[in-house]
Amino acid sequence: MFIFSIFNKFKTHKWKKLTKEQKKLTLQKVLNKLCKNTNQKPIKIKLSNQLENNIYGKYISAPKEEIIINEYLAQTNQFVALETLYHEFRHSYQKHIIETNTSFWNFKVKKWKRNYLGYISATKSDFEIYNIQPIEKDAKNFAYKKLKKHKFRFRKEPNYLTHLTTLKENINNSEKEAKQKYGIFYKIKLHMKIRKNQK
Repeated sequence: MFIFSIFNKFKTHKWKKLTKEQKKLTLQKVLNKLCKNTNQKPIKIKLSNQLENNIYGKYISAPKEEIIINEYLAQTNQFVALETLYHEFRHSYQKHIIETNTSFWNFKVKKWKRNYLGYISATKSDFEIYNIQPIEKDAKNFAYKKLKKHKFRFRKEPNYLTHLTTLKENINNSEKEAKQKYGIFYKIKLHMKIRKNQK
């Protein structure tokens, strides 16, 4: 079956044998499946060594949709690359839902829309707030859940288990770090920052 064969390529002994183009193609096939399952148009993947420091990936919505993944990650840590793919795909899904939603009562989508209009970038001074804004929090949780589904397949892969643990810790610590920096009213600080960015 397709779903088994494509993810088996992420096993370290197989991934190491793939060329850069084959790794890109493998990631592209995973993305194609995600797009198909959510009724989205196909999105192209690009591997790049031009991303800013510490940026794993990026979702570009215009002029054409594209997901960029750090080339070094794709070459050296396939599980971080896969998690990054899931994370950036989720941003494309959020945009898709925002644009197609017709329900007045879908408050999650309303929150996403407000967040996109007042998006907080990952600057050093705002990093704690960046981590807990709705669309980033949602993307992190989605990526973790998708990656965790492969736990049996990759149970003998140390890099996978290490990254899964680190990812969960980062998610759990995000709220604590924001609260530690901004105090008990950190959520008010978040909403005020989003509102300010909308102007």
